Amino acid sequence: MMNGFARWMLAEAAGRLAASAHSLFYHRDECWISDLADNAVPSLKGAVMVFAPSAGEVMSVIPMLDMLKSSRQDIPVIVLAATRSGITAALNKDLPAARCALSARSSYRKLIEIIEPKGLVIVQVSYAPGLPIDLMAEIKSKQLPAVVVNGMLPERDIHRAGLWLYRGREWIYDTIQSFCMRSREDADRVIKLGAEPSRVIVTGDMKYDAALRCVDKERSDALAEELGLSASPLVVAGSTHSGEERILLEAFRNLRSRVSSAKMVIAPRSKNRAGEIKSLALGMGFAVGLRSDAARALDVEVIVVDSIGELSLLYGAAVVSFVGGTLVPVGGHNVLEPAAWGKPVLFGRYVEHTADAAELLVGEGGALMIDGVDDLSEKLIELMIKPELRSKMGEAAFRSVNSRMGASKACLEVIGEAMFRESSNLGGG
Repeated sequence: MMNGFARWMLAEAAGRLAASAHSLFYHRDECWISDLADNAVPSLKGAVMVFAPSAGEVMSVIPMLDMLKSSRQDIPVIVLAATRSGITAALNKDLPAARCALSARSSYRKLIEIIEPKGLVIVQVSYAPGLPIDLMAEIKSKQLPAVVVNGMLPERDIHRAGLWLYRGREWIYDTIQSFCMRSREDADRVIKLGAEPSRVIVTGDMKYDAALRCVDKERSDALAEELGLSASPLVVAGSTHSGEERILLEAFRNLRSRVSSAKMVIAPRSKNRAGEIKSLALGMGFAVGLRSDAARALDVEVIVVDSIGELSLLYGAAVVSFVGGTLVPVGGHNVLEPAAWGKPVLFGRYVEHTADAAELLVGEGGALMIDGVDDLSEKLIELMIKPELRSKMGEAAFRSVNSRMGASKACLEVIGEAMFRESSNLGGG
């Protein structure tokens, strides 16, 4: 009788189409895994491979990778991302990167044979249809260690994860040597799905480390000056989704009836929606411009961001922040970014993907959960006209982030034991 891995290989072999060939190299933002396999260089020999689906996951793991590079300068790192934004984020940090294809077994095999990696680090993904199964199959075949870091598994994903795993993919959990999970709840869920309990560790959320690392007041001040925001009481709404911008703009209109000098920056989760949001704001009567058009707050009331990598710096210029994906059922985005700047944080009730951080911030007094236009309007006005309340919330937000640092070092210790059979000299002591 065939085991799960053998059944999966048979099914995949029967249905696999040849992966498309690409002609770009790994230092470009459209480099694919096939390009990397065809053009791998000796400097990648013995690399740690890091699979990080998108830009957020790449940024969350940067502090840990910096610790690794500082303690083991002989170990190169290569980032494999599922999205173009992930590649861009890695390249912006001077990390070699390539985009994963779901069906590229021969390319993964060739890459692994050439660079002989130490192992694979999987950022955040405890399961996902987007996880490169062909890569996991090669990791298993070569008996290389794989470690999940910053692992998460929301309650609402349990059923879907179970269906995905039990369709001949049970072997994946046997391939992963350690699961470094963000919380006890995440750890319990991954065990429920079949992970061996002895391999599951609660290390905390690496986003706390990453959030503080992104704080750069000099660059934030320079960006605010460039955009003409330095003298304006500013609301920054980050990582917004369709359905949220209208609510934000209506609340902003109410705010301006009390604080006429207020400005708003909206940074949608997808920059491709910037034109749509600009049209919405124009239709609601606002003077609005795009970041790419060199819009300045001196000329407009609302700036829509259509660039990548500036959101954290914009939070630094804010008086009040809002984090999106929370007024609509998306699950929320990184509420820690504005908190690390010591800014009051507002978000809606849909925070499943960032529940621990949201609960911490609300509990410590650094954030407020809002419900609808009227509530958001009231909170924005109150925070704008009460500097002492603003200061108190901002200080609480910063303390909350600072109190939870350390996950990056803890995860690096686990990686050291799995891939280098050492831990004491990794992560700075």
